[in-house]
Amino acid sequence: MNFEFLIKHTKSMKVLIIVLLVILLLLILPLKFKIHFFYNIYANSGFVLASLFCFKLLFYKMKVEGLNIVLKNQNGTKTSKIDMKTQNIDFINAFQLQVLKRLFLNNVTLFSAFGSKEDAFTTAMVGGGISMLFSNLKIFILSKKSEANCYYKSMPCYNLDRFNVMIKSEFFITLFDVILSLLIAQIKVIKKRRMKNGQQLSSH
Repeated sequence: MNFEFLIKHTKSMKVLIIVLLVILLLLILPLKFKIHFFYNIYANSGFVLASLFCFKLLFYKMKVEGLNIVLKNQNGTKTSKIDMKTQNIDFINAFQLQVLKRLFLNNVTLFSAFGSKEDAFTTAMVGGGISMLFSNLKIFILSKKSEANCYYKSMPCYNLDRFNVMIKSEFFITLFDVILSLLIAQIKVIKKRRMKNGQQLSSH
C-alpha cells in the first residue's frame, strides 16, 4: 500500500512540476504583438488592428463623430467619448508608461499621404511639415528604444485631395511584464490619489 501511495504521489508531483514549468514558460515567453492603425482624415474613416503572433486579437473600423470615436466590428458598434478627464486616465497613462519601459520595440513604420490638387504649394508645405514631424518622432523613439528599427515616409499627392495616416509597430513583451506593469500602475495611482486627498483635507 505504501509503495502504491508513493507511486501516485510521485506522479502527482511530476504533473505539478510540469504545470508549474508551463506557467513559468508562459510568464517569461516573449509575446509578439503587431499594431496597425490607418486613418483617412478626409473620409473620416479608418481601422485599428492588433494581433498576437499570427492570431488576430481585435479589428475595428473607426470614425470620429464630434467628441466621440465610433468603433465597429462584426459584433456591433460602440461609441467611446474622447474625454481626458475620466477617472481611469491616470491608471491608463501609468500602465502605458510601465509597459513602454519593459517592451522590446522591434520596428515602427510611420506613413502619410497628403495632397491638395488645387494647391501644389500647400501640398509641398504640409508634406514637408509632416516629414519633419516624423523625423522628430523617429529621434524621440530611438532615444527611448535604441533597439528599434524606425521608418517613415511622407508622400505628396499633387493630383489628389488626400490625407491618410498610417502607423505600424511590432514589439515583444512577456506576460510577467504586463502583470508587473498593471500592479505598479495601480500602486502609483493609489498613492497619487491618497496624496491628492491629503492635500485637499489639509487645505480645509
